[in-house]
Amino acid sequence: MKKRSIIALILALALGLASCGGGNGTASTEPSTVPSTAPSTEPSVSDEPSDEPDSNPGGTSGGYEDVADVKGFMDKVAEDYDDLPAMMDFDDGIVSDTYGIDLSMLDEYAGKFPLMNVTATEFFAAKVKSGNMDAVVEAIENRVASLEQTWATYLPEQYELVKQYELVQEGDYVLFVVSTHAAEMAENFKAAF
Repeated sequence: MKKRSIIALILALALGLASCGGGNGTASTEPSTVPSTAPSTEPSVSDEPSDEPDSNPGGTSGGYEDVADVKGFMDKVAEDYDDLPAMMDFDDGIVSDTYGIDLSMLDEYAGKFPLMNVTATEFFAAKVKSGNMDAVVEAIENRVASLEQTWATYLPEQYELVKQYELVQEGDYVLFVVSTHAAEMAENFKAAF
C-alpha cells in the first residue's frame, strides 16, 4: 500500500510539472498572468538606499549641466541612481491617458514608471510649448491627486513618498518626480535646464 502511495505521488508531481508547460518543449502564445520567479541577471533594485560601497544613491556624479534634452536627463537619472526600482519608459499613451496631457502641448518628453505596482516612484520631464505650461502643470497636479488616492489606502509608506513629490519648472521645462531622491533630482533638473 505504501508503494502505491509513493507511485501516485510521483505521478501527480510529473503530471503537475507537465501541465505547467515544462514537458512538451513548445512555447505558449498565451500571455502569462503569473509573475516569473526565474532568477534574474539584472541587479535587484528597490526604493531603499543600498548599503553597497559602489552604490551612488545620491546621484552625485554631476554632469547634469551637460544634459541636452529631457531624454538625456532621464537617462542620466537612471545611470546615477542605482537604487531605483525596475522601471519602464513612458509612451504617448501614458502621457495622454494617465497624465491627461495633450501631446501637441509638448516639444519633447521623457518619463519612467515602475514595472510593478508596488512602488509609487515615477518621473516625468518635458519641454513644454510656449503658452501651455499652466495646462501641463494642472495635468501633473491631477496626476498627483490620483496617486495620493491610490496609495492612501494601498501602501502607507508609498503614500508618504507621493506626498513628498517634487514639481519643478525651469523656463519651458517641467519635472515631476516621486522618489526617495526627489529633492536631489529636482536640483539636478535645475542644473540641467
